[in-house]
Order: sequence, then C-alpha cells, then structure tokens
Amino acid sequence: MTSKVVEKYNQLLEFLNHQEKYREQFIKSIKDGLFDFSIILIWKTFILFAYEKIYQIAHQIGDNVFLQKWESKFDKKPKNYKKENIYWCNEEHDGENKIIQFLGVIYKIDSNFIKQLNILKNKRDIAAHVSELEFTEEDVDNYLFEMLRVIEKLQNCHAEEYWKNFSAEDIGKLMKLLPSSQDLETFIENLIDSLAQASTFRTAEDYEKRILQLKSYLTENQIAKILEIVFDNPYSINQVLEAGGTRSFLRQLYDLKKVDKKRWTRFAEKLIKYYSNQEKPLAFYNWLFKELGMPTYEELDVRDIPF
Repeated sequence: MTSKVVEKYNQLLEFLNHQEKYREQFIKSIKDGLFDFSIILIWKTFILFAYEKIYQIAHQIGDNVFLQKWESKFDKKPKNYKKENIYWCNEEHDGENKIIQFLGVIYKIDSNFIKQLNILKNKRDIAAHVSELEFTEEDVDNYLFEMLRVIEKLQNCHAEEYWKNFSAEDIGKLMKLLPSSQDLETFIENLIDSLAQASTFRTAEDYEKRILQLKSYLTENQIAKILEIVFDNPYSINQVLEAGGTRSFLRQLYDLKKVDKKRWTRFAEKLIKYYSNQEKPLAFYNWLFKELGMPTYEELDVRDIPF
C-alpha cells in the first residue's frame, strides 16, 4: 500500500503552491512506519493549503473587504495580520479553530462540512498526543482519502468564488498570488474558454498572449482542447482562426511537443476543410503539413478532399 499512500499524498500537494514543504517528511514517515506523524503531516498540509487560500483571497479582494469578512465572524481584526506573510494566521490565538470557522465564512460552507473538518482535526489531535490508539498505514490511507475530498471541495469553492471572474492583465500579478497547480489549471481553463468565445480579433490575440505567458504550465489535454475550440467560435467570421496572431500561437503550442501527432493530424485535416482553397492561410501551415508527413498546400488538390 505504501506507494499508493504516497501517490495520494502527491495528489494532495497539487492543491498547494509550496509543494515540497512536507513531501520528504511524509515519504520518510510512511517508509519508517511513523503513521501517527503521517497523520500530523497531512493535517499540516491542509493548514498550509488554508493559509495559501486566505493569502490569495486577501490579495484579490483587498484588505478592507477581507478584514470585514474576518471581523464579521470574530468581532475583531486579527492581531497579527500582515498581508504579505502567508503564515500570519499561525500567530492568532486558537488559530486552527478560527481557520476552520473562517473557511466556512469565505466559502459559505454548511455546518456538516465544518463538522467533517473538525473530525479530521480531532484525529490529528489524537495522533499528536499520548493515546492508546496508534494509527496504521490503512488509517493514513483513509485519512488521506477524506482530506482529499475536503480539499477538492474547498478548491472548487475557491475557483467558483475567486478564480471564475479573476482577470489578470499582468500574469505577474497572478504568480504573486502563490497559485497551486490546481489554481493554474482553473485559470488556464478560463482563458481557453474565453478564447473560444472571443468576439473580436484583438480579443482573441489578447487571450492567446495570456495563454502563452503560462505555456510552461499547459497540459496535453489543455492544448488538445485549444485545437478543438479554435473551430467553435460562434461568430460568422471566426474571430480566433482569422486573428493575425493565431498562426504564430498555434506554432508555439506545437513546439511545446506535449501533444501527439495524431491530434495534430486531425487538427490539420480540419484546417484544410475550414480554409478549403484559400491559398495564403493554408500555405502558412506548410510547416505543419511537412512535420506531419502530409502534402503541402502546393501539393494538395483541395477539391478532391473527401469531407
């Protein structure tokens, strides 16, 4: 089971920006059979996740609104609040209980979910203090399963409340928010969806530039999705395919080498169908046709293509 437990913990870390903070300790704790300590580390990982989300929210909604949310639950400002320090919550009296309550406020979580979080905290408390109960690897696996469900729920709430309408003119601003892999996936998916619906050439190029600023984080599935949605623009003149920067954009996606050639071949076939006998755009994609071992524009007889 050991490898499966570590794999689940790695899944948990995808929801954090500081992914390496506890990884080695957790792997060692499992390897050495220190399962009580494993439980403690999983809880610490959750708290770090909560700190990062609170940090993001404070930066996105601003100090005044953030502190009003905090005060509405706790009747006073946090004593040690420093927006630039993600660990400020750690210095608050009864910090972890406040964190759980505050998550309920900012994500509008119902009492049953808060109760589930408190159950997980109680198990951590048992692991951290002298007790007759000693945890097994199976207990760690079950604890991880429950924690993953909790964090996935919170991540979905966070994406819906704080990422859905977040528009970063400067991608640098996004990176200062300590995004996790899951945050970046959500943000990139929103950019791709917005690109598909672009109403002008300029808008399409703008979304393409933003996506390229994050190209090192693009996944195979996201690139494959782009290759599909560029044909789905709802306007009579396709604002994506006809935008001036799109051809360069697509070439840069190809150069990432993250998507197999079968997908690119299907894309190329759809290009030929879309442009029919338009010389200039098809001739531009000769580089792609050559890469895929397909006839170049000059060699194509588009009238005979069986579409």
